[in-house]
Amino acid sequence: MTQSGVLEDPGIETFPSTPKKFRVQLDFAADDFNEINVLAKKLGLSTRAELFRSALITLRWMYNKKIQGCSIVAMSPDHERLIEPEFSFLERAGHHKNLHDKESAVTSS
Repeated sequence: MTQSGVLEDPGIETFPSTPKKFRVQLDFAADDFNEINVLAKKLGLSTRAELFRSALITLRWMYNKKIQGCSIVAMSPDHERLIEPEFSFLERAGHHKNLHDKESAVTSS
């Protein structure tokens, strides 16, 4: 991860951190596209781009917590139960952390 908090992956092409913007085109089924628009409106976001930037911030935070060994949970309204959602894509982050810890243990031995 860079100092700016941006995740780096050697398998993914990254771009210099400059003010330049990049256009991304995504294809969605009609129902998913409608859900994006409704969600943006419910969240008070003015554009779909703002929705995706917010989603990226949230995903980055979740990823960072997982590689720190944290669980991500929701608390029930009565504060009696913790609910851990299943995000299969984040389980790989936990696995990545475990591999990193093993490598660190080997190199520090």
